[in-house]
Order: sequence, then structure tokens, then C-alpha cells
Amino acid sequence: MIDPKEKNSLSPEKEEQTSTIFSNSSVQVAKKSSPGKKKALKLLAAGLALLILAGTAAVLVITAPEPEPTSEVSSDETITFYEKDRTNIKEVVVTHREQESFTIYQKPAGGFTIESLKEFDAQTNRYTGLTNALAKLSARKLVTENPTNLGDYGLADPATTLKVTFDDGSGYTLLIGNLSSTVSDGYFMKFADQDAIYISSTAIHTNACHPIEDYVSTTIIPAYDDGSGSENSDVSSVEYLNITLGGSKRRDPIVITPTPEKETENNILASVYKITSPKEAYVNSDVLTKLTDNIFSIYATGIAYLHPTDAQLAECGLDNPTSTLSVKYKGGSHKILVGKTFGESCYVMREGVDLIYVAATSSFVWLDYQLEQLHTPFLYAMFISDLDRLKITKDDRVWDFKLQHDYYVDENDREQDDITVTESGKAVDVELFKDFYQVLITQRADELAGEVIQKEPVLELQLTPIDTKKDPIHVRFLVTGARTRGVEVNGVLTFQTTASYVDNLLENLEKLMRGEEIVIDS
Repeated sequence: MIDPKEKNSLSPEKEEQTSTIFSNSSVQVAKKSSPGKKKALKLLAAGLALLILAGTAAVLVITAPEPEPTSEVSSDETITFYEKDRTNIKEVVVTHREQESFTIYQKPAGGFTIESLKEFDAQTNRYTGLTNALAKLSARKLVTENPTNLGDYGLADPATTLKVTFDDGSGYTLLIGNLSSTVSDGYFMKFADQDAIYISSTAIHTNACHPIEDYVSTTIIPAYDDGSGSENSDVSSVEYLNITLGGSKRRDPIVITPTPEKETENNILASVYKITSPKEAYVNSDVLTKLTDNIFSIYATGIAYLHPTDAQLAECGLDNPTSTLSVKYKGGSHKILVGKTFGESCYVMREGVDLIYVAATSSFVWLDYQLEQLHTPFLYAMFISDLDRLKITKDDRVWDFKLQHDYYVDENDREQDDITVTESGKAVDVELFKDFYQVLITQRADELAGEVIQKEPVLELQLTPIDTKKDPIHVRFLVTGARTRGVEVNGVLTFQTTASYVDNLLENLEKLMRGEEIVIDS
């Protein structure tokens, strides 16, 4: 076997036929131009030059981009240098001209690592790609056997140098230079102890020039593992014990916990999870689903800093994160910290992992969530089909509506509810009552309540469900400002609505009692 490091010693006569490079038992052939053909081409070029000079009165100087250095030898066939297995590689010393250098070595138990990255999860495909390319090293083209100026190829001061050592003690040092301007995705390369310059294979182009950060996994939070061994664990089965949203953009942390079972049994408004701080409120289930769908399987687009300094933390806004998400669930916990945003990206850390990621802001739907967005939008909503009685009190005046439900199955086999309504024993137009009830329950309270100005309520509601096991809902509207009314539900005051809502509700109540049309805002 001929070592690829050795110079080609074939005679000129033999060179006219083939140049053979051996690697273990593999033989690849690189075609070369014969000296005869070269001489004919030179004579033809000289003749054409004389013709051009004879017919031209002036010499035109054309400025063009510097061409790729002329090849003394050309081949379009793959040239194979080594045909080993990646497990035969003992170590690879990667030296970058403008980036941190490092050594990749094979672990005793198999697989590869970098000493300074052992505490981080590995981007295993990066190790696999590079070691495969170096064990089965090949080139796409022989550019020249005797270069006159290595600087023309970026090889006088290589961008990357790869020193490969195999388990049998053999190895090589490969220099990587400039990107070729004529061969797609190919770099100029040469062995340190040889003169010949080649165009690298795509495998070398793809894997050789990565900085050390690229060997760290970009998985911030992995997929949820329910212990079943399935790759598609059901994230909806996660039992959350605590979800806390914090950061500088929130005045107080927002804490979400499971609603006690006894509370869900008796309270028709209760959701599975509730906000317990800074104010008590039930959670908007749609928003909570969006949030929990965004707790696992979170990926970065890159790594900004390994082992960041205090200055780098400050630079990325992670000395005082703008938004944080802390999650505790049966089986584990994690915390994500988000710093400065730039464009559509942001700096991110996972607590306990000493590096800063770069990720798309779209990966974090909860970045700007505030308490007003998380609570259930309708503070005292009850389906009319669940309503047995509605009592409204304004000062000393009381309206007491009683509903009768007669259920039946229609011709399309669908269950229907034939409702009749009375107020203090007198019949009320059912369709008008439905319109009025829709106005009553669909007012959103999207603002935290201010300080109560007067103790006496300006309006009270009591909604009693058909299910006698469920508690009635008591609502009191309290003055919190000239144009605002606090909404106290079952003794808890969290949010407020507009004074005009209360006025509009009373106006529509009068219309209902007079049998007049009620306008429902779209």
C-alpha cells in the first residue's frame, strides 16, 4: 500500500496513463492530461494571440474578478485517501484561525466528546458527520500538484487545520483553505506534508469548519417523556404542580396551580387550574393550552456563549431577564429565562445550564402574557341550559327570573331544551330573555380592579344552577372609579369593567320587562 503522504513517483510515461492513490484496499483513479495535449493547446493559444494582436490598433485592458488559480492537473473523478470506520479515529485536533481550537476524542465507552463540553448535551450528528468524513476522506478534484503560491488558495494560513490520529497510531494533518469559486460547496485542501492541492468533498465542506459551539445540542427543553418509552409521549397527560411566569416585564410573578378537587366539585365556574397569585382567578383554558403546548420540545437556532461571563449576561439581558417560565410537574421541573430580543430572535438560558442560546421569539408564546390574558374571560358565565334562577338587585328593587327546562329529542335525533321564563310569577318573552342573558354574561373584564371607593354595590347578581350540588354565583359591582366598576365574584374582587356596562345592563333589563328589542353588540 502506498501512503497518501508520499509524493507520486511514477515516470512521465506512466503518468500519461493514470495516477493511482491507494487507501487500505481501495483504489481510485484520477485522470490526467497528457503532456502532448498540453503542448498542442499551448501552440493553439499562441497562434490565436498573434491573430488578435495583428488586427487590433489599441490594447484594451479589461478588469475582471481574480480567477481561481489555474489548475496544473485536473480530475473530475472522486479521489479517495482513506477508507476507515469512524470508530478507528482516536482523536481529532481542530485548529481554527479565527475561532477557538479544540480536541475531539473518542470516549472509552464509544462516541466522541470535547473535554470542555462534557457538561453539555452533545449535538451528536455534528461529531458523527465530521468523524465519518475524516475516516472516509476523499476529494472531488485534484487542482495542482505543484502550487506556486499557497496564499492563492488560502492555504498559507489555513482557516482550519485538522490533525487526525487513528487507533493504530497512523494519521494525517489536513489543511482547509478558501472556498472554491468554481466547484460548488468545495474548499481547497491539502495534506500538511504534501504539495498537491485538492477540492474537498461535500462531507468535508459540511462538517469541518464548525466552531466549538456547534457541537453543543440546541435542544433547550426536550420532548416530554412520560416513561412509556414512546417517542410521542402525550404532553396533555402532564400533571402540573406549579407554573410561574415572572421576569421584569411583570410587576408580580403569576402563579398557576391545580384547582382543589373540592372546589371543582361545587363551583360551576371552576377550571382545572387557577391563578393563585398575585390575584385569585380561574384560568382561561384556551390560553393555558397554548402555554402548556409550549413548555416542552423547545429548540434554539444557535449558541451565543458557552460559560458566559457577567458582562456577557448583561449584554444579552440575562442578568435581569425580561420574561421567565418556571414549571414543576410530576416527574420533573425546569426554568427558562429570556433576555433581550433582536429582530425575531432572543437570548435564552435554561436554569442550571451554563450557556446562552439564541432562539426564535415565536418559540415562547408566553413571553408577554399578563394576568389579564390568563384569567377566564367571562367571570360569571353560566350556560343558560344550566341556569335555574337569575336574581338581580339594584338598591331596593329586585328582579327574580325563574327558568323551566323541558328537554326533548327532535326529528334529527338532537336534544333540545324548551325554556319558559317567568319573573315574580309573570311570563317573560323567552327570546328577549336569551338576548338579555347573552349581554349579561359576555362582558369581558380585562383589567385589574382598582381600590373600592364605596362599600355598597351598585348592582348585584345571583345565578343559581339547576344542579343543586353546585354553588350559586354571587356577583357584586363595586365603584372603583368614575368610569369603572369592580366585579366581585363569590367574595373575590380581582377585575373591573366599565361603568357603562352596568348602565347598559340595567337599560336592557328595563327593555326586557317592557318587551322591547335588545341590541346585542357584536
